[in-house]
Amino acid sequence: TAQRSKIFPDIPTIAEQGVPSYDSFQFLGWAATAGTPPAIVNRLSVELAKIARSSEMEEKIKDDGGEAIGSTPEQFKQFMAAEVPRWSKLIRDIGLKLE
Repeated sequence: TAQRSKIFPDIPTIAEQGVPSYDSFQFLGWAATAGTPPAIVNRLSVELAKIARSSEMEEKIKDDGGEAIGSTPEQFKQFMAAEVPRWSKLIRDIGLKLE
């Protein structure tokens, strides 16, 4: 990512190693079908964030080199709204095709 890992703070970022503007990471998120009532989406979000931040799950995520974030549905929506065009442009620019 653009910032050093909290888990491995002594490892420089790729940008620090000479690749400017590098910012890429793996993420996991949950989604509900269109039309799911906001109250249900919000309740699922709260409960899933609790699970992600539980000591047991945080340890499992940490063992894989990750970090549990937990965000609101609106934050995740904004994140995805920024990521889709970014990766779509890269796919177009390099001519990536599914086979």
